Amino acid sequence: MSLSLALDSALSGLITAQRQTALASRNIANASTPGYVRKEAELEALTIQGEGRGVRVADIVRRVDRMLQQDVRRESGLSAELQAKAEGLAAFTAVIGQPNEERSISNHIAKLAEAFQRLGESPESAVIQHSVVGAAQGVARSLNQLADEVKQQRQAADQAIFDSVGRVNQALDDLAKINRELSVAGGGARDVTDLLDQRDKLLDSLSEEMGITALTRGDGQTMVLTEGGTTLLDGTKVNYLSFTTTTQIGATVAYNGGAGALSGITVNGVDIAPGSGYTGAIRSGRIAGQFALRDTILPQAQTQIDEIASTLADGFQRFDATVGAGQSGLFTDGGAAHDRSDPAQVLGLSERITVNALVDPDQGGSLWRIRDGIQAATPGAPGDATQVRSFLDVFDETVAFSAGAGLQASSRIGSYATEFVGFQGNQRAAFEDRASYQNSVTESLSTQRTNLEGVNVDDELQKMLMFEQTYNASAKVIQAVRDMMDALLAI
Repeated sequence: MSLSLALDSALSGLITAQRQTALASRNIANASTPGYVRKEAELEALTIQGEGRGVRVADIVRRVDRMLQQDVRRESGLSAELQAKAEGLAAFTAVIGQPNEERSISNHIAKLAEAFQRLGESPESAVIQHSVVGAAQGVARSLNQLADEVKQQRQAADQAIFDSVGRVNQALDDLAKINRELSVAGGGARDVTDLLDQRDKLLDSLSEEMGITALTRGDGQTMVLTEGGTTLLDGTKVNYLSFTTTTQIGATVAYNGGAGALSGITVNGVDIAPGSGYTGAIRSGRIAGQFALRDTILPQAQTQIDEIASTLADGFQRFDATVGAGQSGLFTDGGAAHDRSDPAQVLGLSERITVNALVDPDQGGSLWRIRDGIQAATPGAPGDATQVRSFLDVFDETVAFSAGAGLQASSRIGSYATEFVGFQGNQRAAFEDRASYQNSVTESLSTQRTNLEGVNVDDELQKMLMFEQTYNASAKVIQAVRDMMDALLAI
C-alpha cells in the first residue's frame, strides 16, 4: 500500500506541476493584454479518508486589491471629467483668440473706437465713415461667431452625452452577460478568472463615463450603482440610461434641472443627471464634464457675450441724439431696438445683433448717418463732429454688468471685452492644469495596480523553472516506484 500511496502522490505532483506550468504559460502569453490579471494556483494537501495522497490545485485565483481598484476607478472618472471640460474650452477659446489677436472681440471693439476717433478728426471723410461702418460690422460678426461657437460646443457636449450613455448601456449589457455566465458556472470547478478580468475591464471603462460603485454578491455576480446609490445593474437585470439629443441649442435653450428643453438622463423615469438635484445623481466622470459644459460653463460664456452685445446696442442708442423711444441705434436686435433692462432681450442678443441698415449703403442706407446720428432725417454739416464725440463716450462710460456673468460688476466696454477673452483663456488653462495633475494621480495609482495585478515575465519564467524541477522530481519518484515494483516482481 505504501508504494501505491507514493505513486498517487507523485502523480498528483505531476498533474499539479502541469497545471502550474499551463498557468505560467497563460500569464506570459497575456503579459501585454490590457485588463489581464495574473493568475496563480492555490495548492492544498490532498487527503483521502484521512491519508495524505499528495497535492492538488484548490483554486485558480487573481491577485487583486479591491480598494486599489476603487481608487483607480474614482480617479480615472475625475480625470475624464476634467479632460472633457478642458477639451471643450480649448475648442471654444481657439475661436476667441487672445486679447491682442485680430480675431478677438476686444480687438474688434478697439478698432471700432479707433475708427470713431479718426472720424472725429475728419467727420466729412466718406472713406473714414465707411471704415467705421466696416468696424461696426466686424464687431457684430465677431459676436455672432462667438454665439455660434457656443451653440456648436453645447451641441457637441449634448452629442457626447448621448455617446457616453450608449457606451454605458452597452457596458451594462456586457456585465449582465458576464453575471449570467458566472451564475451558470456556480461554485463548480470551472475557471472563471478570465470572465472576472472582462468584468473588471468593463467596470474600468464604465467608471470613466460616470462615477459608480461596484459590489460583488456572494454568488460572484456584480451590482453596479451610481455614486449616489441609483441601481444600474443587479445580477442580470439592467436599468438602462435614457437620454435624448437636441440638434439645435440656442442661447434660450436650457436644462434647468429637467424643467427646460434640454434632456437629462433618466433611469426608470427618474432623472439622475448631474444638475437634477436627485440624491442618486451622476456626480463625476465624462458625462458630468459634458453636462457642466452644456449647462454651466458655456452658458456662462454666452451670458458674457450677450452682456457685451447688450452694452454696445444700449450705449449707441442712449448716446445718439437722433434716436427716439422704440428706435434702434448703430446696433440692432435683429433690426429692432434693444431694451437692456429686459433680461429676455439681453439673452441671446449676440446671436441676433446686427449693424443698422440705415448706415449701410449695401442695404440702402447712408454713410453720413454714422456722423450725424443713425435716425437723422437729413445730412448735417460735413465738418460737425458733435455726434461722433458723443459716440466716443460709449467707450469711456463705466457700465454696470450682470453679476451672473462672472466678470467685473462695472467696467468700460473695452475692458470688459478684454476680461472676457482673458477669463475664458484662464479658465481653459486652469482645467488643463487640473486635468494634467489628475492624470498624474490616476497614472500613479494605475501603475501600482499594474505592478500588483500585471504579469512580470521574468518572475513567470523563474516559476516555470521551479515547476520543471517539481515535475522532474515527481517523475523520478514514479521511476523509483517502478524500479521497486520490478524488483518485487523479479523475486
